Amino acid sequence: MNMAYRKNIKKQQKGFTAIEIIAVILIISIVGVVAVSRMTSTKTYNVAAEVEILKANLRYAQFRALSDADKRYGEKATAWGIVLSANSYTLQKTEEGVTTNPSLFGESSSTHNLASGISITTGIGTITYDGWGIPALNGAPLTGDLTITITDGNSPQTITVTKNTGFIP
Repeated sequence: MNMAYRKNIKKQQKGFTAIEIIAVILIISIVGVVAVSRMTSTKTYNVAAEVEILKANLRYAQFRALSDADKRYGEKATAWGIVLSANSYTLQKTEEGVTTNPSLFGESSSTHNLASGISITTGIGTITYDGWGIPALNGAPLTGDLTITITDGNSPQTITVTKNTGFIP
């Protein structure tokens, strides 16, 4: 009887246990997730981040223009703005005809360089805000809403500056 029992044990030991199969599937899943996450691009997220940073800086320029509105009126009024180029933008302040470049809010310089591979394709120029917070492009009042497009070449995103109020949704 003892020999028959041992023969049955050897017959049952063929194959894998459920725990072994689950462990192998789990390891393959983890390796797959790591591989996919390393292959996907973060450029789309970089574009979205740059859009939000530019929106915040445009709002900051408008806020500063509104804050300085009670200092001077008319031709001597203080204007704040953002100078947009293809790969960067700079905060500027014009007071009594003198233009300076104060630091952007939360940054150590007046210029913000866009992440590598990201550029501004439309809306390039100088956006200024007067004491009422009304935006202008290159010194001329906006005739319609201004659209600024930021792209990495594949996924463009836009910022809209409303013509009379400077509102940025």
